[in-house]
Amino acid sequence: MSPMLTVVAPLSVMAWYDRFCGTMDDVVFIGEDAATSEDVIALASALTVRAAGRPLRLMSGHDSLLRDWVLAQELRARGLTVVAQSGVASAAALDKVLQKELLVAAGIAVPDWGPGDTAPPPGTRALWKGRTSTQSRDITWHTNGEPGPPDTYWERWVEGVEYSVVVHRDCAGTVRFPPVWKGEVREDLSPPWRRLRLVPSGAEPTLLAELDRVSTRIAELLDWSGFGEIEFILSEDGHPLVTDINPRICGGMRIV
Repeated sequence: MSPMLTVVAPLSVMAWYDRFCGTMDDVVFIGEDAATSEDVIALASALTVRAAGRPLRLMSGHDSLLRDWVLAQELRARGLTVVAQSGVASAAALDKVLQKELLVAAGIAVPDWGPGDTAPPPGTRALWKGRTSTQSRDITWHTNGEPGPPDTYWERWVEGVEYSVVVHRDCAGTVRFPPVWKGEVREDLSPPWRRLRLVPSGAEPTLLAELDRVSTRIAELLDWSGFGEIEFILSEDGHPLVTDINPRICGGMRIV
């Protein structure tokens, strides 16, 4: 028996977990369904029995980050040791405006942006993006003179090549996996997870070093716990810009 029980939210991981991570005896898959407080209590009770005193590590998906944060607090209140995504990382994942504000305050380069109740500067080619969305949901082209949809922000369209870096951080340190090349940005807004992705990325050593540096800085800034992904666009002037942060189980994990 493993000294730790792994609790995974996204059910899609079940299809490949044993090929990468070993025995299925020490993992529980709990899904990402929205939960009432009664559901969280029931889930905590079931996990307490399954853990049998062992520490637990929670690995969330986007749609379960809040539930899992509350679940971790409930398990800790029962005297269990729990490793779970931090509150600040969860908040930054679920509120992209907060995410932008944190990155800008930390001096990390992002595309020009603004809240949904403001307009981009005249002549700016821009996108509307969902404030709480993920996986390229709720992205549309900005049309001059039209207000943004509810709960959006605008972001300047940047020509360039997309990369992402999967990061794992725990008490032993931070591991950056080889960056994923995701190709040129697409004007049809086809998301990277529907396009060819490659590892190794073919990036130059100086770019690899910069992606590593920024990824580590973000993981530390957000008190990152476990797996997650940081998305970049390498602009035509050669500077990587951070476009999104997903401190959770992500699609790029399998390829890296």
